Amino acid sequence: MKFLIIFPDWGYFPLSYRRTIPPLSPAILAGILRHYGDVQYIDERLQDIPFDAECDVVFISAMTNQVQRAYHIAEQFRKKGITVALGGVHASLLPGEAAQHADAVFVGEVEENLHLFLRDFKTGQVRAKYQCQNLDDETAVHHVPDRTIYPGKGYLPLDPIMFFRGCRLSCEACSVPQTQGKTVIFSPIADILTEIQNAQDYLFFINDDLYFHRSKIIDILTGMVGMKKNWLGLGSAEMARDETFLKLMKDAGCWLLYLDFGPREAIALNNPQRASGVMKQLQDRLARFSAQGLKIIGSFTFGYDFDTPAIFDNTLEFCVKNNIDEAEFHLLVPYPRTRLAQKWEQDDRLVCYDWQHYTATEVVFTPKNMSASQLHEGYLKAWRTFYQLPVSEEEAVFDIKSFRAFPTFKPDKAYY
Repeated sequence: MKFLIIFPDWGYFPLSYRRTIPPLSPAILAGILRHYGDVQYIDERLQDIPFDAECDVVFISAMTNQVQRAYHIAEQFRKKGITVALGGVHASLLPGEAAQHADAVFVGEVEENLHLFLRDFKTGQVRAKYQCQNLDDETAVHHVPDRTIYPGKGYLPLDPIMFFRGCRLSCEACSVPQTQGKTVIFSPIADILTEIQNAQDYLFFINDDLYFHRSKIIDILTGMVGMKKNWLGLGSAEMARDETFLKLMKDAGCWLLYLDFGPREAIALNNPQRASGVMKQLQDRLARFSAQGLKIIGSFTFGYDFDTPAIFDNTLEFCVKNNIDEAEFHLLVPYPRTRLAQKWEQDDRLVCYDWQHYTATEVVFTPKNMSASQLHEGYLKAWRTFYQLPVSEEEAVFDIKSFRAFPTFKPDKAYY
């Protein structure tokens, strides 16, 4: 059989290099499909889609901001009589909607049901939905990604690595509990270390806040010491409370952390005088990262109900004062089925259900303490000011090419 895997374009985001970070899900899918036939992979962010390709099945994985484009792509192939399977975050959130645009929809982890779909395809009895069952550490299988699909795309030499699935928390704006479940399922530590050893010299640990699973992450980092890998991961300032953990991170090759400054920090940034203790604590923890030689990408979200117009200047002042190497500014997104979306829908505050605008660059809801135009202009001001874009530039769309936090020296292995 011949398979075509497509990662659709995802719309606009100011930092253009984000398009050159390879996604993990197509590589996991390719690793399984290789056992059944030939695989072609297209990342539409960097390539044109070959709509005339000869294939038996098209697999499309999409997040909410990609899904409108995914639906259009799916329809083009279905018109040609080609079977299309949709998966990814959005299909898991709204499988009924996705089913209107595909022959099959994967809900949850696609790899658990892929063999069933392929069996059904061969017999001409493809089902409309393949639902992942409840998994645990005993039933989940660690699937090794096929990263041979990456070369030639123009990606950064940055291999994504996933340690676990699911999240015990239920943050208001997050869709992970709805898509991956609230049970945290870790891959075997030995399998993770083998995957790391065989990957590029630069790694991106894609799971949220690593420190939340401190004991198992310590086992992984301990096994990495001496591997001469360089990695970046996601976390929060809470990591810096643990000097031993910070040192182990550095010894294991960490050079960069993507820190999410979430609601707690945003409340303080709205009124730093009242929250002087929190601000001092943040400043101290960021200084500890710096003392270990770790660079920081700060992620800031605007649009919380407690946000006032002061949030924009206060956030910029915070970035400068604490030597944030790179910053990302987002507008709050009420992703479908999250508690935030349900609350705002009940309050009639959602003004847009067109998923192509759910890019974190547009206001799709009614803010509480400012107008939608004030929120959007403050968001644009944050980007322009931090990256020192020309003052005369008034466009809402601009391309920031720098990746300040990436090493300037050339990796040992070839670039993708």
